Amino acid sequence: MASVGATPGRTPQGPGPGEASASFPSPAPVPDPREAEEEEEEEPAEIHLCVLWNSGYLGLAYYDTSDSTIYFMPDAPDHESLRLLQRVLDEIDPQSVVTSAKQDENMTRFLGKLASQEHREPKRPEIIYLPSVDFGLEISKQRLLSGNYSFIPDSMTATEKILFLSSIIPFDCLLTVRALGGLLKFMGRRRIGVELEDYNVSVPILGFKKFVLTHLVSIDQDTYSVLQIFKSEPHPSVYKVASGLKEGLSLFGILNRCRCKWGEKLLRLWFTRPTQDLGELNSRLDVIQFFLLPQNLDMAQMLHRLLGHIKNVPLILKRMKLSHTKVSDWQVLYKTVYSALGLRGACRSLPQSIQLFRDIAQEFSDDLHHIASLIGKVVDFEGSLAENRFTVLPNIDPEIDEKKRRLTGLPSFLTEVARKELENLDPRIPSCSVIYIPLIGFLLCIPRLPSMVETNDFEIEGLDFMQVAKAVNNATERSLVLIDEFGKGTNTVDGLALLAAVIRHWLALGPTCPHIFVATNFLSLIQLQLLPQGPLVQYLTMETCEDGNDLVFFYQVCEGVANASHASHTAAQAGLPEKLVARGKEVSDLICSGKPIKPVKELLKEKQMENCQTLVNKFLKLDLEDPNLDLDIFMSQEVLPAATTIL
Repeated sequence: MASVGATPGRTPQGPGPGEASASFPSPAPVPDPREAEEEEEEEPAEIHLCVLWNSGYLGLAYYDTSDSTIYFMPDAPDHESLRLLQRVLDEIDPQSVVTSAKQDENMTRFLGKLASQEHREPKRPEIIYLPSVDFGLEISKQRLLSGNYSFIPDSMTATEKILFLSSIIPFDCLLTVRALGGLLKFMGRRRIGVELEDYNVSVPILGFKKFVLTHLVSIDQDTYSVLQIFKSEPHPSVYKVASGLKEGLSLFGILNRCRCKWGEKLLRLWFTRPTQDLGELNSRLDVIQFFLLPQNLDMAQMLHRLLGHIKNVPLILKRMKLSHTKVSDWQVLYKTVYSALGLRGACRSLPQSIQLFRDIAQEFSDDLHHIASLIGKVVDFEGSLAENRFTVLPNIDPEIDEKKRRLTGLPSFLTEVARKELENLDPRIPSCSVIYIPLIGFLLCIPRLPSMVETNDFEIEGLDFMQVAKAVNNATERSLVLIDEFGKGTNTVDGLALLAAVIRHWLALGPTCPHIFVATNFLSLIQLQLLPQGPLVQYLTMETCEDGNDLVFFYQVCEGVANASHASHTAAQAGLPEKLVARGKEVSDLICSGKPIKPVKELLKEKQMENCQTLVNKFLKLDLEDPNLDLDIFMSQEVLPAATTIL
């Protein structure tokens, strides 16, 4: 007895018509019951699918344990609803679906529904997310080319292996290559089929084969290019050269008479995914046959005009969610809804025996009437165009009308506020203005007086002290006090003493102490132990690491105390000379150790030479024959002061 095993999705090859069959007189062997039990206990085939979707294209690959073969589908266009992926899932019924953790929102939503409780338990695949680095293009290529495959002879060189795999795998399909790389990574981790074997035993792969859905026609890129079905060429406009390409002389360009982008995308999808489904082809032919009749020419032209107003509604809704809507978006949405209503009305009057007309009449519900009426009653298109922003018609919402009235009268109100403020200002200030910022409030602007010429004239003395005094007097145990560099505007000792006194005052309150965050560069505050130790005090600093002469910032807050200000590293990053930075470190170390600061000998010698040269030049300029020359004055005012710097 002969038996032929068939793998799901593939048709077994039987004897063709007219072939002779041989019969033998010997009786057929009786199967052993133990062999039948082994066949019944054989594990069912498992399919593990890896899929990626990006920018409207789908790439996938799956591993079938029944024949230990990896099947891949070249990059194919797919809608945001992922209908093609759903067809693949329905056909191969995978046990697990592997994808990248960094995935598009549409793919995440689709996989979430796939793994939800709405699906039956036997039909629900396991969703596995791998890190996005496992799907890198270069690492996926390396993983494919360096794999150990049993169908490749060991006698092949590395170059021959690359050429052989390139003839099977379309490396120009980037998503497919990434999906294959992710699938190999997943298989290596799960060790599918070799779970109980040694770790050096790899997952068996007996071949790579191209996967095509049963209702689709497989066409490679070379065929598209040779038959000139698509042909892209640079855009002739100088303003659109950098934006992309345009369709040249091609079959798609000749047949493309679509009025909207959605129709053009659908037509391109039909060209890239030709179908063998007779039902789908007949439904398209019914529509074409209907519009080819002369009596339906007017209806075709009307539908053609209506389709020209159908725009990208999902993009408009996305802008509305992000509050980036323009006035033109509301106009486009309004025209789109009304055009959709026109399409529905026209299709309802057409023969419902045609599938397309029946679908449009059913899918375009009465909610479109409500949406169009709501937009027309609420949006003030004339006012929006005049003000270049979205405005609402009056008598829609009393609260909005009241706010619009206040906004309209805001200039006169601010003028009145400015007049009242001017009465309380210094008499030297002749005028002022008031600015209203919604997030801040009212800001009073006064002109600069002619006497204000120095930088100190624009500073408010004691402002930080007033703010700290207000915090000290009003802060409670529920208050949050933020202090940044308090005391740096005055003498170092005085500023340090004031900061320590303020913090000690709050710490003395005990449980009623407010929550305080202090940022300061006064390292002496900790080094001199000016603050008491206790559970109320916690020291934090920014985590850093010295790598040779470089300072590496980790941009993380950690517990501890800074032991240096890192001023030298900051000065070096600012571009100061290395000698100057080194001298600064030396002086800082001398001050910390209490040792005297000595001048640099090299700099001292250079200064002495300059002073000597200056003194010589003064002597050379003397006119000894001048009767008004007083040598005593010259010696006392010029020579003696210079001698003190030289000797």
